[in-house]
Amino acid sequence: MSGLRGVGKTVLLNDYVAIAGDKAWLTVKVEATRAQSLAATLTKALYVPLRKLTTQGGRVSAAWSKAVAVFSAFRLTVDPTGTYSFGVDIKPAAGTADTGELSL
Repeated sequence: MSGLRGVGKTVLLNDYVAIAGDKAWLTVKVEATRAQSLAATLTKALYVPLRKLTTQGGRVSAAWSKAVAVFSAFRLTVDPTGTYSFGVDIKPAAGTADTGELSL
């Protein structure tokens, strides 16, 4: 999403977050930068909320369980120089993460 300052981009995104929250969707806010890949940004933003969801003892739907299983296939490594490495540790779930395209 792009546009001039003050046209309501953030307001619209916040409304989307509220609507998603009303439907019990998990949401995170991230800002794309040239300094870090989208994959690394999403990995860091999603890890803690997904981990909390599966460790709070609440009922977790089959869809959430599958999402966590797919997400757990990804890894993010940071070396002492601050360089990030993003990869996949296991074979992706068929039909879910097998394209190699994060956007899909």
